[in-house]
Amino acid sequence: KPIAQPKPGVTKYIHGATCPVVSEGDSGDYVKLVQIRLKELGLYNGYIDSYFGHETLKAVKCFQERADLYPDGVANKLTWAKLNASQIPVIISGFKEGRSEVITLQKRLKTLGYYKGGVDGVFKFATIESVKAFQLSVGLIPDGVVGPVTWEELENACGLTVKRQPLKAGSVGGGVMAVQEALKKSGYYSGGLTGEFDGDTERAVQMLQADKGLQVNGVVEDDTWIALYDAKKS
Repeated sequence: KPIAQPKPGVTKYIHGATCPVVSEGDSGDYVKLVQIRLKELGLYNGYIDSYFGHETLKAVKCFQERADLYPDGVANKLTWAKLNASQIPVIISGFKEGRSEVITLQKRLKTLGYYKGGVDGVFKFATIESVKAFQLSVGLIPDGVVGPVTWEELENACGLTVKRQPLKAGSVGGGVMAVQEALKKSGYYSGGLTGEFDGDTERAVQMLQADKGLQVNGVVEDDTWIALYDAKKS
């Protein structure tokens, strides 16, 4: 099949992307976007390799079933619409230049001492390498992809007060994955980074809350977010 590649100037901003149909056998940046989004949702455990292989196909079908779509494994217009529901920017190599999200990223990395270049909104080599260095320092896979977990780590490292939606039993997505990762690093959780707020995740949150003297309700709100990152650093 022909390689699916973005046209010049097309942004790879997940919730606003203009994306073609991609299916098994395709490769390229749009396939990479599908894999990133599915991994955030805990449905894809393979490599972000930009190739639409068997594991990607299974993950797309699983997502379609959960989203009440026909599970044909083809990332078509309806599937993209559901995948693009997140309001969290995912920045990958080739991200449209001059975007405010890249400027925010560069400012945070510069504040933390990882980025020495200009704050120009251009996501190229120097910025990508600084992202990788930051990811490595906080125990993330240094892939240069700025997704929800990397944003969470940046916010935490910069001491930002960020208004987050409460996460609780039944929640899914990158935020839940960040919670699971923090709980795992602090020894409260031994399960996988699935992105699904299941019973094991809820019990781990409750144990953390009890240890920190918080209301034990299994809901991750502002006080619990703070406790999560304090626990992860200790």
